[in-house]
Amino acid sequence: MTKELAKKAADWWCGQVEGHTKFDNGDQSQQGGVAMIMATMLASHEKQKLSDDSVKIFHEKIMEYVQEKLTENPEYTVRLSSDYSPDHELSQLCSAASIPGTLIPWKTRMWISMKDGVRVSCGYGAETQTL
Repeated sequence: MTKELAKKAADWWCGQVEGHTKFDNGDQSQQGGVAMIMATMLASHEKQKLSDDSVKIFHEKIMEYVQEKLTENPEYTVRLSSDYSPDHELSQLCSAASIPGTLIPWKTRMWISMKDGVRVSCGYGAETQTL
């Protein structure tokens, strides 16, 4: 069960890194729009330099981290999140795989637990979805 949850989480984060990263900060003003455009342009530039090995390592590191935490304590909820940059845990996973934090979506929260599975909210005020 921990491996399945870890894979769902890793697949989702790698999909964000490789796909279209969501930079939704909830700011509907012109300045908010410019910030999102700039972040998207930077991410597009960074994705051109991204290697398949980096994404593979990122996937492996997330799986290892989630499995370790849930095996240590099955009641634990693993949290991986970002505001405008990755939180401490996610940042370490990114660094271990040479994934720039600029490829992580803004205002995103993921909860992984044996009880509730993998839940994620991607973007400002986004609804939580179960993967």
